[in-house]
Amino acid sequence: MQHLSRLCRKSMLVAVVFFAVISLAGCSSESKQEMKSYGHDGYMGFSNSNPNTVNRHSSLSYQRDVELIRQVLMPLQGIHRTDISFNGNDVHVTVVAKNSMNREQIKQLKAKVQAIVQENLPLYDVHVKVAKG
Repeated sequence: MQHLSRLCRKSMLVAVVFFAVISLAGCSSESKQEMKSYGHDGYMGFSNSNPNTVNRHSSLSYQRDVELIRQVLMPLQGIHRTDISFNGNDVHVTVVAKNSMNREQIKQLKAKVQAIVQENLPLYDVHVKVAKG
């Protein structure tokens, strides 16, 4: 009877070890999706997997920011042309005002442009110039 009991314990131990090895082996295998490396974007794949995330200081977000600035300034009256440039954290907006505007109107236009751009792009330091065209 003891012999049968030892045999049963050994069989049980072998079975437990076998199932443990099988279950661990299943956990360690990686699928093809998991084996892919990060994209080479400098952010461990973050901007590749999240393309709409604000990614400062890159040409992709600069172009989007230019489009946004043009869009939010479009409703303002008195603007003949807008030039936009970036230097790291700074955005420089040069507005060419219509010739018919006087000094007070130009001063008000500059304040409006500054407020609108700063509100819509809070990550940048906004610098506004108004020229008469």
